[in-house]
Amino acid sequence: MRIFWLCISLLGFFLFHEPVQTSSQSQVVIEQLRGGAREPEKINFDPAFHHRLKKYFPDWDERMAFQKKQEGFYKSAMKKKRKALRLRLKENFRRTREEQDAVDYFYGTGIYAKFQDIKTKPNIFDTRQSFLRKMHDPITLDNFLGSFNRKNN
Repeated sequence: MRIFWLCISLLGFFLFHEPVQTSSQSQVVIEQLRGGAREPEKINFDPAFHHRLKKYFPDWDERMAFQKKQEGFYKSAMKKKRKALRLRLKENFRRTREEQDAVDYFYGTGIYAKFQDIKTKPNIFDTRQSFLRKMHDPITLDNFLGSFNRKNN
């Protein structure tokens, strides 16, 4: 009977024991395959810094307006896709050119692969996430903030 309880307690220990994380594990490496890329990009990524950027970092009006416009077309394209899947249609979703452009924008494919690449300067064709990924580079961050402050002051 004691062996049974010993086995149960060891099993519980191994199932519910969480490893202790050290402070040196604050950097996360993300392998990202963007549209048009031949091999994954490895990005050193600090999740706490990214969360602060997401919450507090400014954005400019033209980029936000472009993304808002694309969101409308993207929602329309996804509605058509769900309808096509429900009707068991094959590859023909009958998207308009604007809807396909919005899908490319949010997936980072087509012409947007070049604009949303991490090596390209921030531009109007960035999504909020690709824009924030670019801000992890300190030089790009300083250049953007200098330009943003000159424009808004």
